[in-house]
Amino acid sequence: MHRRHTAKRTALSLLARAFQPKALLARTLDRTISREIRAQDAPFIVSAILGNAYDRELAWGFVKTNWERMEQLLAKQGLRRMCCAFVSLATQKLERDVREFFAAPQVDPGGTTLDQYLGQLRIAVKMRQRDGKQLSAYLHAGVPLGRGFGFGRECPKAASGDTGKVIRAL
Repeated sequence: MHRRHTAKRTALSLLARAFQPKALLARTLDRTISREIRAQDAPFIVSAILGNAYDRELAWGFVKTNWERMEQLLAKQGLRRMCCAFVSLATQKLERDVREFFAAPQVDPGGTTLDQYLGQLRIAVKMRQRDGKQLSAYLHAGVPLGRGFGFGRECPKAASGDTGKVIRAL
């Protein structure tokens, strides 16, 4: 039984990361607080959508708007697990918004884990500032993988949609 639920959760998370249409993402998020998705699975789904390269801002807005409802429906440990995806919000603007949101006294996912996730977010933002342009240029160029990795040929240039997805994730 446990294996089946784990496989289901994994499948739902993978789908949530791959969805592109905003309507599908929004509908999936809504289902996490409507009890259509089990309470123990909901944080994993929200976390996956927060990590979605196509519309993580939509998921962040959903979290802010529905935090009180999520606190009522989901266990504290589930909320903390969901917060691990905040590292995906690696822009200065989103980091500032996340920090302001959690600075409010009524918002508390519990434990010291949030501080760790906010620290990881800070590192991700700094890394993006420092390396983002170079990595974007690197991904657009289609570069050799190098013989050190056991590949003796050039990596073909990624399809524009694939490269765009990776670059948006930065």
